[in-house]
Amino acid sequence: MKKVIGIMCAMLLACTGLYADGGIWNLNDAEIIGNWTFNSTPIFNKAVTFNSTIVGLTRAKMLQEDLVAYPIPVYSLRNSAAPAGDVICITATSGNHILTYSAGVFGATSNAPSSSTVTDASVLLIPLPPEYVAGQTVTIRVNGKITAEPDPATAAGKSLDINCYEITKTSGAKGADICATAARTLTVTAAAYDFTITPTTLAPGDLLSVIITTVFEDDDGAAGKAQINGVEILLDIKG
Repeated sequence: MKKVIGIMCAMLLACTGLYADGGIWNLNDAEIIGNWTFNSTPIFNKAVTFNSTIVGLTRAKMLQEDLVAYPIPVYSLRNSAAPAGDVICITATSGNHILTYSAGVFGATSNAPSSSTVTDASVLLIPLPPEYVAGQTVTIRVNGKITAEPDPATAAGKSLDINCYEITKTSGAKGADICATAARTLTVTAAAYDFTITPTTLAPGDLLSVIITTVFEDDDGAAGKAQINGVEILLDIKG
């Protein structure tokens, strides 16, 4: 009976493209030994025991998934200006973004320009998770817009920018800016703006300090503002 079951299993696995290169079925202790592949892609390269031992599959052997998005709540933003480090709030403070809330949705805006140019910034601390693949792609994505066109409507007067710094674990000091993307120009239509982070020295467990800066200029005193709708970090991961 065991031989019949073994033959049936082998036939099923062959139909699905799963086979063992020199592997053996041991039905007495339900053990599979050998280098198993699926459609010529290795999936196991050591003994796998189903009745008592967990499959010995390390993260390094897993398939890499590229640009997996990790949303970051807007209410996690913190003040860049005084009171620096505080969580942004609904009360306007010069140089900081203002937290907004409507019908269960959080967002953030710049201060009103009042016939001038306003530059506001906020900070995020983002740890790279264990599944991040060292040295692989890191992208910060900010969804944003302006609520009205500035006057004059120049690109410099309605911009969104990112600075990103790796934090040294031993000292807490930050390194050089590793954002490789220049400031982007906001429009009245909400859109996702991607900022490429140079990943050369990055590894799982690293901490990134990300500063999001908006500039809005309105010389005629209109009520327009820069607006942040959401923030994500996109990573190449395994597991």
